Parts: sequence; C-alpha cells; structure tokens
Amino acid sequence: MSLKTKSGSPLVIRPVQPAEINLIKSDWYRSFAEYAPERRKIRPDVFSTCLNGRIERLIERFPPVVAVFERVPDEVLGWVCREFARPVTHYVYVKRDFRRQGIASALVQSTMCYTHRTDAGSDLFRAVGALYNPFLLES
Repeated sequence: MSLKTKSGSPLVIRPVQPAEINLIKSDWYRSFAEYAPERRKIRPDVFSTCLNGRIERLIERFPPVVAVFERVPDEVLGWVCREFARPVTHYVYVKRDFRRQGIASALVQSTMCYTHRTDAGSDLFRAVGALYNPFLLES
C-alpha cells in the first residue's frame, strides 16, 4: 500500500521483516509501559512479565505491518499490530520525530476499535472514529 504523509512524502506500508521484530517489541513495551494507566497499579516485575507475554502472543498471531518512507525503505517510521479478518488494532506506534504526519492514521485507516487503553490511543482512535473495546483483548 502506498500513501503520502501530510507533508507529501511518499509513504509505504508493508509487512514487517524478521529483523524488525525486536525493534517493534522494544517500542511496544517502552511506549505502553510509559503511558499505560495500569502500570501504577501492578508490581513492576508482574507488569513486565505479563506485558512481554502479551506482546509476544499478539505479534505471533497478528504480524505487524510497518510504515517507511519510499526513499528509505529500511527505516521503520511506525508500525501497527492489527487483525485484518476483523477491524481491530491491538497497538500502533510512530517514532516521536515522525508523529503528526498522518502515519498512525494511515496505519489504522480501516480499523474500527483497539484493545490496549492509553490516552494517546484514545485520542488517535477518536480522531478516526474508532472505539475502545477492552473485551477484545487477546480474543
């Protein structure tokens, strides 16, 4: 799939490469741990173990797709772990330097709901008309 950012740069959305999986796991963990409201209610060791397990299972079941600039296909700008059989997004992430360019919106364009609660996720999905559904976690 080929799109453009708000600044007009050609953007390509493609399947994740095996070498990019560790980057995605790291981004996901750090981002979710930083913004998740649940983090403050759970012991850090339990939170870490549970979150890492959840990330592993979701990536295995729903391989992420990544967004890259057409001219630099090896630099991942953002990614999404989503289901294509159902319009469900489990997590979307865009590197800080590339936010507010429409990359996250392009990644979740046809998604109707997401499963991991964060304030940033709420804002994004409200903007694209999607809903938070906690009952879809790991379904």
